[in-house]
Amino acid sequence: MAACRASQERIETEIAKLNQAESQSEDTEFTVYFDNWKAWEIFRRVNTQFILNHFSGRAISLDYSAVTSVISLFDVDDRLELFDAVRLIERGYLDNLPD
Repeated sequence: MAACRASQERIETEIAKLNQAESQSEDTEFTVYFDNWKAWEIFRRVNTQFILNHFSGRAISLDYSAVTSVISLFDVDDRLELFDAVRLIERGYLDNLPD
């Protein structure tokens, strides 16, 4: 951020947000239903493949080519259904990112 001439205050604010998000995620437990397990496994494997907004740095979408590549590694009958399930997880993830 400093290379992009962000103020020190902005850099510290963003670092604080990241630290807060990390501490919250460590304390969060949730249930994944058996029917959603494959979609969750795929999401875990592609969660580093988000497309970022170049101005804000916020994640805006998964790279769907990465999602389809990972889905092809699984032995599944309905790839479209699995793709849609991953997109639902993606939407929930993006909707719950801190501002």
